[in-house]
Amino acid sequence: MAQAPRTVELSPVGEVELRASVTVTPTAWGTRFDWTCDYPASGGDEGIVYTLVLVDEEGGRSTAATWSWSESGSPSGLGASTALPLDRIDSVEIGLAGTEGALASGRV
Repeated sequence: MAQAPRTVELSPVGEVELRASVTVTPTAWGTRFDWTCDYPASGGDEGIVYTLVLVDEEGGRSTAATWSWSESGSPSGLGASTALPLDRIDSVEIGLAGTEGALASGRV
């Protein structure tokens, strides 16, 4: 029997008030992610690239998606897929491209 989608709430890890709600859907070929996020909009943010990072049960990290900063501060309709099955994903993080660490994180 197929697993039902679940919602994972990502909370800020550091000083940036970035939050996200990620719907995680198991599929026959892996896992689907659909999300919206909310972060403070401030001047000079153009060109910032965010990453959706998956952390597997062994601590391995893989980037599932990237997107650019949005003036609205609340991009929606974001989506990505991975061949990694849901039962092997420990957590989901949002970070900045080219940097270590997470801005927001949530356990799957």
